Amino acid sequence: MVEIDGGALRNAEFASLTSRPVTDQARHLIDEVHRKIEESEERQRQRRGARALSFHRAVGAFLGDLLPAAGHNNWVFRSVAPQSFTTKAVSHRNFIALRAGLLGLKFITEKGATTFWSGNLPYKRFATRYRATAKLVNLAKKFGVPADEAGKHFIKELPKQPLVLKASSTRQPRRDKVRGKNLKISYTDDVRAIEQAIKGLNAFLDKFPIGGGVHRGYVRQFDLGDHPEFRWNLGGRLYSQGKENYQQMPGTERLKMTIGGEAVCEIDIRASFLTIFHARQGQPLNQKSDPYVLPGLGKTARDAVKTFITTTFGNSQFPAKWSQRAVMEYTERTGENLSKVYPVVKIREQIAKSYPLLGALCRNAKKPPIWAELMFLESEAVIKTMIALQGRDVPSLSVHDSLIVQQSQEALATKLLAESYQAATTAIPHIRSAKAT
Repeated sequence: MVEIDGGALRNAEFASLTSRPVTDQARHLIDEVHRKIEESEERQRQRRGARALSFHRAVGAFLGDLLPAAGHNNWVFRSVAPQSFTTKAVSHRNFIALRAGLLGLKFITEKGATTFWSGNLPYKRFATRYRATAKLVNLAKKFGVPADEAGKHFIKELPKQPLVLKASSTRQPRRDKVRGKNLKISYTDDVRAIEQAIKGLNAFLDKFPIGGGVHRGYVRQFDLGDHPEFRWNLGGRLYSQGKENYQQMPGTERLKMTIGGEAVCEIDIRASFLTIFHARQGQPLNQKSDPYVLPGLGKTARDAVKTFITTTFGNSQFPAKWSQRAVMEYTERTGENLSKVYPVVKIREQIAKSYPLLGALCRNAKKPPIWAELMFLESEAVIKTMIALQGRDVPSLSVHDSLIVQQSQEALATKLLAESYQAATTAIPHIRSAKAT
């Protein structure tokens, strides 16, 4: 048996089939692939009119998923079950024909729904996986659509169902963390209202050209949907669609963006989770000082303190040691070894003195993790601010605990964010603003 990289297959990206080409290079590429498939097919009757147009759109939609993923050396997945195509722009019939054509031309490689292996560890059955071959990647490059820039040549349609409900993540011995699967949503009037608010926000923002970054609509993701205490009150952040979206950009690059042709600023809530946590415990933070600069450690340890506190909320208790990810990211930022420069015991002792409430956190398997509750409150404040700005015809973009707005709207956005944050969380935020230098 040929060993398959189970990790890569497990982490495949969903092929939403909602992309379309937006540059001449991409359109010409789609025309060429469409032509090649038509020539390779053994059909008694060629597609004409609306059927030809529908198939052409399917080609663009699938390549719009395959090529950006290829830029990251990733697979994509898509169920071939007919019922998974009932509400999609690409029909099951067209996708099956497209898949066969791409396989015949050796433009894709496929791994069917089966058990994947990594070493001697089996993974569960997954939906069929696909990956663009070097032949397709080279053809795209010839037409001026290199895979690592494909996200600039395709955009996704606005999400028709922008509400996402995830199950709890799991972790088993000798395996990586497995993300929670998507759960079916049972719609009530309240749930429809949550979704409609995001649809309205997406439609509003779509009227404004965004320069220097990519955004094609939000989905709002709620987490731990299988938890007994879930009441649409866990998680709830807004995520911009696609791998190339502006939320993935460094902060300095986001400040170079434009909205409606106008320069932007980013208003940020300092230490948001810590602020909400303390306010709800009846012990508001002292907003006059930086909460990550602690006595005995000073400014040089700020990054390590912030990492420790972030990890504490993620674990619902103090970490016993630095995670491999924390060590790696610290080395990337500073070139130093986190464990040697700031032993976790030293950081833990000082944080326990400065924030005894944080030190008293203890994981309770029967209760939702603290991060999910804090994230929901934060997301409510940010989304309510964005909707309030929408009512004033002012666009804004979310970066979880911050907002990107036109510089001319900085004062209004700051005022509304402070009001929404206090109403949603009971906390008074410390809001900072940054502009491109």
